[in-house]
Amino acid sequence: MNSNLLNIVKQIIAEQGENILADPQRLKAFFSDLARDIPKSQKNAFIKCLDYGFVQTLKNVSAQYRSDAIKTLAQKLNEEEGLELGLCTETVELLAAVLFGKREAQKKTYCRNCGKELAEGWKACPYCGTQVVRQGGSVTAPVVQAEPPKPKTPPPAAKLILPPQPPPSPPKPQQNDNPARGPIGGLIASALFLALIISIILMFS
Repeated sequence: MNSNLLNIVKQIIAEQGENILADPQRLKAFFSDLARDIPKSQKNAFIKCLDYGFVQTLKNVSAQYRSDAIKTLAQKLNEEEGLELGLCTETVELLAAVLFGKREAQKKTYCRNCGKELAEGWKACPYCGTQVVRQGGSVTAPVVQAEPPKPKTPPPAAKLILPPQPPPSPPKPQQNDNPARGPIGGLIASALFLALIISIILMFS
């Protein structure tokens, strides 16, 4: 937040009354004289906040929801006017400080490239790599590039462990289905052969 612009706006309100916030063009004329050293982009953004009626919108929001309202109004200003989101957020914060005091506008810095809030002491935005210049919370061109993520090595494939196989069972002895091949069958065959021989002898005797 530009504390110089905040003090100038407060000075104008002290001399002209808070109703001057309802007359953006009149306030702009005072800026031409009292805020010559303030960047034009910041002055124009503040005037745009007044043009869109942000003063009344912030007054209608309770204190517990005011922080969310500031973000919403900053997003609206960014979309409608094409201004940098960081600049829009700082400007709405500044307007809140004018209306409700410095307690409503803590010293926050926002990246003007991606609009993310930056912590105190950061020299570059960790989200987009843009270098931070602390004067007025502004930021310059990107100087830091995030390293691409390293490809993850896939875990080794799990080995399939088979359960131990039981030893093969011994072959079963083959059963003799033909009873004639047993001992009794052999005797019967011998007896038949003997009878055949005897019958042949008798025929030729």
